[in-house]
Amino acid sequence: MKEYMKVFGKWVVLVINALITFILQKYEKENTSILLLRLDNIGDFILWLGSADKIKENYKVGKLILICNSTFYDLAKELDCFDEVISLNIKKFNLNLKYKYNFLKNLRKEKFKKVISPIYSRNIATEGIIRSVFSKEIIGNYGDGNNISF
Repeated sequence: MKEYMKVFGKWVVLVINALITFILQKYEKENTSILLLRLDNIGDFILWLGSADKIKENYKVGKLILICNSTFYDLAKELDCFDEVISLNIKKFNLNLKYKYNFLKNLRKEKFKKVISPIYSRNIATEGIIRSVFSKEIIGNYGDGNNISF
């Protein structure tokens, strides 16, 4: 029974993500910004920083915006890799509908040239964000769903 509740909970979150995406208006503001999603933990983030430098070298036009896990937001903000850093409390994003709605509403005010999600093990928060933002191109891994849990 407990396993069924977990599966049901995942489906509820996915349906809520779809409804929020449908409800929010589209903003047609053209942008050259690149959105990076790093919602995993600090160790993976530190290992990935070399790639972040290469991304910054390749995309010199426009802003490089990072959405990161709130646990390492201060560290990411201190680095010289990103033009803007946005903190996301993943647990709150998954469980608090008002927080999720406001976060996605603010994010949808921009249209990104590219969205890059270099995380291999996808999670519900990343999936919800990717489905909600406007971008001409989304780059990511097929990966696995090992982190899709509460």
